[in-house]
Amino acid sequence: MPRDAIAVRCLERRHSGSKIRKAGRRTDDHGRQWQRYECILASGHAHKFQVLVGGAEVPIVLTSPSPACPAHPGSDIVRNGSYGTLVKKQRYRCTTGTGTVHYFTLNLPREYIGQSEVHCPDCEELIGVNRGTQASSRRAKWPVRAVLEALNELSIGVSYAQSSLNVLEKTGHAERHALSHRGSASPDRRPMTSSAADGADVWHLSADLLEQYGPVLYDDVIATIRDQEHIQRLANDSDRAKMLTPTENRATSAN
Repeated sequence: MPRDAIAVRCLERRHSGSKIRKAGRRTDDHGRQWQRYECILASGHAHKFQVLVGGAEVPIVLTSPSPACPAHPGSDIVRNGSYGTLVKKQRYRCTTGTGTVHYFTLNLPREYIGQSEVHCPDCEELIGVNRGTQASSRRAKWPVRAVLEALNELSIGVSYAQSSLNVLEKTGHAERHALSHRGSASPDRRPMTSSAADGADVWHLSADLLEQYGPVLYDDVIATIRDQEHIQRLANDSDRAKMLTPTENRATSAN
């Protein structure tokens, strides 16, 4: 590869083979260097993206493919800010082939990453700008993962209080909760072990999640069980009828 060749490629799958050229640098408020690039397609359409530059001038790619527009497959999608207050979620702008522009969010939107340095709590890798934590609905602040784990904990006997505290811990609200109730949380370190009083304040969180999401999981199961019980009841009644005498059968039919 020539020395002046650019190793970074646009991660939009539709832009494979496009021309990439540098478009300047910027330094954010934390002193980190960001290299800007311009992706130019064969059609002449262009868009820009940026990557974080490491200490050895090695690009750390934080970009990831944008989701497709549900209404316009194949259109050009770029991030377009966020919505929400307590938990910000990513919004997108769609530009169709005819130049029509509209804005959309996903049915299960992801947390807004922006240009912040956000790490996955499990693997400690940097999170791509389109790969924030997935929410359980457009307006809900609880991630899908936290909701599923809460329902699973309740199913194995974890208390409502403890399950609720676990949800807060997973979604980053535990610090704010402890700060508002005890005034003892530090914003730059993880909260200490929760007290029973904390659980008493938030036990209803898991109860609300169970009421909201539980039927989605068990309604079909209950319907299947009831159908099986009905079939078995008919079979039992048939077997019982075969064992009864004619007199008993007439008495049973009369009842």
